[in-house]
Amino acid sequence: MIKTRTDTIIIYEYADLSDTSKLRAWENSLPGFDNSWSEENVDSLKAFADVFPVKLRNWSYGARDAGVDFDMTCSDAVEELTGHRLAKYLWNNYRSQIYAGKYYSTPGQTVDGTYSYKKRHSKISLESNCPLTGDCADEDLLAEIFAFMKKPDSRTFRELLADCFSDWVKFCEKELDYATSQKAFKESCEMNKWEFTEAGKPI
Repeated sequence: MIKTRTDTIIIYEYADLSDTSKLRAWENSLPGFDNSWSEENVDSLKAFADVFPVKLRNWSYGARDAGVDFDMTCSDAVEELTGHRLAKYLWNNYRSQIYAGKYYSTPGQTVDGTYSYKKRHSKISLESNCPLTGDCADEDLLAEIFAFMKKPDSRTFRELLADCFSDWVKFCEKELDYATSQKAFKESCEMNKWEFTEAGKPI
């Protein structure tokens, strides 16, 4: 004779779990965490290297040896440029790739049944809006470049680019810290309506 048994499992939404079970559910999610957006950050890094004279050798973040290893592909003379000479070099060689004329448009009007409006890019006022890939990591990579072009200092071109990469690592680590936080996990649970057992095990 086959013996059977029926168990009843109470299903909880994240908000209804005890604090201990919420903590356990979050901790259980970390080993399988999918850092899918990291590809976008790497795309920004590679796009940056396509614009400036660098060859990427390796990169990592969220680890003890976090950083970007790179080689300069320009001449030693360019690599050692500093101050106003470097700022001028950046303006002359990279402005069109990292800046665009500020965008303007007029309110739309209907003429003969056709909706139209005027648009243009300024030739004087410049703006930058994630120009490398459209991802926000672009802005962190370029922040030191923009600041230097406005106010040059004693850093060499190589030192300036190293600072750009350092900012990229900090940006990625800040994103990773938030993405793996209990707060972000709570938001994902609520958005995706994930369900759990009383012990915090996902259903």
